[in-house]
Amino acid sequence: MPPIEVSPFRAVRSTKRSRFFPVVALASVVLGWAGQVDAATITAASGNAVDLQAACNQAKPGDVIAIPAGTFTFDRTVTCSTGFSFRGAGESQTVLRSGSVTTAMLYLSGANGLRTEISGITFIGTGNDGSRLDLALHLTDSPKDFRVHHCTIIGFGGYGIYVSGNSRGVVDHCTFKDVHYGTVDSMGYGVCVIGDGAASWSRPLALGTAEAVFVEDNQFSGTRHAVASNAGSRYVFRHNQVRDPPANWVPIDAHGREYGSTTGSRSFEIYENTVANQVGTAWAGSVIRGGDGVIFNNQFGPGINNPIYLANRLDGSETGCSYPCPDQTRALYAWNNTNAGAPIAITVRAGHEPFFMLGRDYFNGPMPGYTPYVYPHPLVGTALPVDAGSPDAGAVDAGRPDAGQPDASVADAGVRDAGSTDAGPVDGGLPDAGPVDAGSGALDGGELAGDAGTPRRDAGTPPDTGDAPSGLADGGGVGGCATTGGPGAGTWLALLAAWLAVRATCSSSPGRRGRSAWPRRPGRWW
Repeated sequence: MPPIEVSPFRAVRSTKRSRFFPVVALASVVLGWAGQVDAATITAASGNAVDLQAACNQAKPGDVIAIPAGTFTFDRTVTCSTGFSFRGAGESQTVLRSGSVTTAMLYLSGANGLRTEISGITFIGTGNDGSRLDLALHLTDSPKDFRVHHCTIIGFGGYGIYVSGNSRGVVDHCTFKDVHYGTVDSMGYGVCVIGDGAASWSRPLALGTAEAVFVEDNQFSGTRHAVASNAGSRYVFRHNQVRDPPANWVPIDAHGREYGSTTGSRSFEIYENTVANQVGTAWAGSVIRGGDGVIFNNQFGPGINNPIYLANRLDGSETGCSYPCPDQTRALYAWNNTNAGAPIAITVRAGHEPFFMLGRDYFNGPMPGYTPYVYPHPLVGTALPVDAGSPDAGAVDAGRPDAGQPDASVADAGVRDAGSTDAGPVDGGLPDAGPVDAGSGALDGGELAGDAGTPRRDAGTPPDTGDAPSGLADGGGVGGCATTGGPGAGTWLALLAAWLAVRATCSSSPGRRGRSAWPRRPGRWW
């Protein structure tokens, strides 16, 4: 291995090539990673924005950007492309504060179509007193096959994670806490999914497939919406624990063509979640006002009114159209949902009955022919290809043991590793319910600073019922949160070139002629 240059102002890059390089080249093309097999681990000089930006600028597709332990404050947004992995030292070890940032801490463009992964980090916002609409992560430009996992996101006024475009990926095993905007709670979304607008509505409905943003096995507390969506969004919200939304707001949301949005949510799949409010009474558990989908096997309550609430917009614009209104829900199926243990059905907002007829637009039963996508998501437990599966130079392989060699009693980022103790208060990879402070005052917020300007209003006005709080209307934009084809000729040529390289290497290796040169079977993957 070449010497490692260490500088307080520069990232550290260590590169080594596996003896299985040709084999990995072939596999990389098949997985969409052609040209990325020269993976390296780049250790940022620190976790502040300047050093992380330097690491991003140095990184090549497939590289890992390792963020050291410590508490670091951002004074600017770090802008990168997708195609590599951000790995903290563990949720209780690597703490990134938003500081003076008024937008995203990490802004990642998925325009290159490459996978990316973010793990083992705690993100802390400037608080939720209404002074700032900051957010932790913004994945934009239709990111594909991304994974955000084993991260803790606390105290942001705007969003925890914002995903936009024709996106596909998964957010799993993360903790979201106190993500809302001020006492009026006009903003605040754990995960916000914004699609590619009219283009999404032009494509077929693809329920039960990978073509969505998956939010699974996470914990949400004190978030205005655990998930929100609009503008052709497609999301799957499953196996999550949601509790105590602030000011009795709605944990699960799908916006329609309202509050300035030109298109509504396209699809949603909401199942196997627990939703409860032990500090008040939420006026609804889920509010659907655009798109089609399924809601099943969810446990609502206590403290949840109207667990499944169907409406055609909430900004008053529904009076300006007749059935069917553009982007309104036309096929909602709900079954096996309970509230405090009792079976429930869909509730239609009073006055919206002309838009929704039982047996025509919504159904209290399973969707014919629907099969949920495989659980857990195939991206869960896999990592970006690093050094062809061989042990990194001092690095941990993002929650999975190396090929045949568990990481020798070193705890991976938030995941139990062959009996070793996790780094921080994490039970078997799933964050504990409740505060994630682990006794450290460093996780308890921080100084509030700055004025983010005029607050935006939210597309979440509750129904005009006696127990519903008065809400604020949205000021426009995406209304509450805002095509990649198959392999081209270049991909197939790269595949052929990789195969020829494998064949040439296998046939010319001493002592290997006529025998397989494939690597040994890898060990288990998390």
